[in-house]
Parts: sequence; structure tokens; C-alpha cells
Amino acid sequence: KHVNLLTTTSYYLPMPGFLTCYTDMLYESVGSDMSVVADLRDATDSNDHMLDRPFDVSYTSFMQSKWPRWMGAVHELAKHNVDLVVTHHVLPLGIACLMNKRRTNTDYVVVLHGMDFELATRNGWKRWITKQVLREARVIVTNTHALAKRVESFTGRKPIVVHPRPYIQPAEHVE
Repeated sequence: KHVNLLTTTSYYLPMPGFLTCYTDMLYESVGSDMSVVADLRDATDSNDHMLDRPFDVSYTSFMQSKWPRWMGAVHELAKHNVDLVVTHHVLPLGIACLMNKRRTNTDYVVVLHGMDFELATRNGWKRWITKQVLREARVIVTNTHALAKRVESFTGRKPIVVHPRPYIQPAEHVE
């Protein structure tokens, strides 16, 4: 089945990095239409390190300056008619994915990288909302088995562990 994917993120650097690795791996694995929407505030003005992507990457200012900051992301998600949303941020963008699911019945995937999960479980309010976000996610992805165990203990759901492959550039391309 052909899937129309949207990856939403607070940042998407136009150069190799772990988020870029995960996004590229997702595209290669699924082979579907995919778009990345990143918040404008972290976009770079320089295209010197841009990598060509076989999918759309757009920068827009969707995080609001006032609380709740994620509400702008809910409005941004409503603009896209997609089958699945992937986020790399359980908080605050996971909340936007949860709200979008409740409005449109669009499933979402949460990819956890470690520190984001630790920060999202530091106090009672964050633990409560993080549990809601992760319990309603179609899939939870972690980057280590240790993190997967912590997430399973926290949510009662077993995450999928995916290790990103590193970018390896030939020496002539490194400055």
C-alpha cells in the first residue's frame, strides 16, 4: 500500500545528522510520498551544506511564541492530508500529533532518541501527557534497547528499536 507520510520536527538540519539519518531511512524503507515540515526558527540561511533529498523539506513558523506552543503545530498538521505523521519529539510535537489524531483520526509514530524521553518524564504533568501521547501512537520507535525497556516499563507498550546508520562521506567531500 502506498503511504503518504509527513515528518514534523522542531528542527531539521539540512546536513547529515541523526534526525536526517532516521528520515532518510524511513523514506528508503517505505518508498512513499513523504514531506518534512520543520519549524522556521531553526532553519539556516545558508545552503552551503544542503543535501539533496528525494522528498520535500519545508520550513514554516508553526511553533507559537505563547503557551501552548504546540498549538501552532496542530494547525500545521491540519493543512496536510496524510496517512501517517512521524515525529521525533514526544514533547511538544507529540501532543500536536495526539490532538491531530483525535481531530482527523490520522495515526502517528513517535521516534525517541533518549534525552527527549528523560526530559518528558521529569515531572507529574509531563509524565501524564507523555504517557497519553505514547499510548495512542501507532508505533513507538527507540534508538537503543535500554531506552526501549524504559519506555515499555513506562507505557506497557513494546517499542521497535531502530539504529540509525551513520553518514560516511568520502574524504574529498570533507573540508
